[in-house]
Amino acid sequence: MIRRAAKLLDAGPEELDAHIGRRLSATHGAPPDWRAWLARQPMADRAASERRQASAGPVRRPRVEYRKTSGSTGAPFRFVRDREMTAWMDAAMWAVYGWHGIRPGQRHARFWGRPLQAAAARKQRIVDSALARRRLGAFDLSPAAAVRFLERLRSFRPVYAYGYPSLMSRFADHCEDAGVDASRLGLDVAISTGELLTAEARSRIASFFGCRVVNEYGCTESGILAMECEAGVSHVVPVAALPEVVDGDGRAEERGEVAVTDLYGRTGTLLRHRLYDSARSSSSQVACDCGRRLAGLEVDTGRLQSFIRLRDGSSIYGAILAYTVPTTIARFRARQVALDRIEAELVPRASVDPGRAIAECHAAWSARLGPDVRLDLRAVDEIPLTVGGKLRYFVPLEDAGRPE
Repeated sequence: MIRRAAKLLDAGPEELDAHIGRRLSATHGAPPDWRAWLARQPMADRAASERRQASAGPVRRPRVEYRKTSGSTGAPFRFVRDREMTAWMDAAMWAVYGWHGIRPGQRHARFWGRPLQAAAARKQRIVDSALARRRLGAFDLSPAAAVRFLERLRSFRPVYAYGYPSLMSRFADHCEDAGVDASRLGLDVAISTGELLTAEARSRIASFFGCRVVNEYGCTESGILAMECEAGVSHVVPVAALPEVVDGDGRAEERGEVAVTDLYGRTGTLLRHRLYDSARSSSSQVACDCGRRLAGLEVDTGRLQSFIRLRDGSSIYGAILAYTVPTTIARFRARQVALDRIEAELVPRASVDPGRAIAECHAAWSARLGPDVRLDLRAVDEIPLTVGGKLRYFVPLEDAGRPE
């Protein structure tokens, strides 16, 4: 399957178009003129995608699995994934990782989230061990934890690093403040994902690890949608899913927002699912310096994560709020206004008592942030998204005085 994915990505536009047409027909019933058909399909926001999944009826295990986003629009999205789709998502991932010499089973360092429940965390450690990776949990980061993790990596000798660029940058800061560096790790490459990769973060990670930094763009729902090639160009990866750049009416444009359509699966398939990222696309007619004739996809806006700062000098990754927000909350926006104070607006789900929603959220966040952080929570009817359709659900202390 990985070889088939790699062969598709090395093929010309005609063969890729034929693949996309076959898959849209098999998965969504598209006619031969699939471009015109796709352009007529309505755009689906998260609520529409949830309704589409609900209308599919009961799911049958083990053919499907449940997944959940981290909530870049202010609340997580729980959805069903057909295992045929996830298999092709994995195949597409390993095919593009192969561009940078990475093969399945190679050791790597993972800078990512970690399950908060004890049983799930134990299961994750087993999975990490089986997949030859060592994980620095986004919610476990402290100067001492960073140094300990670097020492583990020195004996583990990973081939590559993978994770949030802000987390890798903060890890580098803690290590260098402690007088230790990563010069002996010998990493081949660091893959940045899950957030916008700024020029500053790219330079910081490359300098600390002493390796190339490549950017991956994708989503939990449909896997990798674009990957930076050996020549530094971000290419569309239309193997498991098809990303489009469209205007507000769903027409294909050179600059617009990203929508994604699944190419595999029979249950819970997404059709023109809006990701609310702004991007620009380029033609596939001219071969890149890497030799491939894949369209380009450069994302302009996306998720920017930050850290909650505490009085003792430690910090907690801001995504902890999204990971622990109770299901009674449909959307939230939090802002750290002092080292001991966070303010937040909460939108309770329909038919949920606002007092109950506030109390549950207060209890969940207090358990993770500790008694030294005061939470000022209030219920509101609505929290509008930005023009780009995103919601920066946590604003750090350093940005507290700036407008959204």
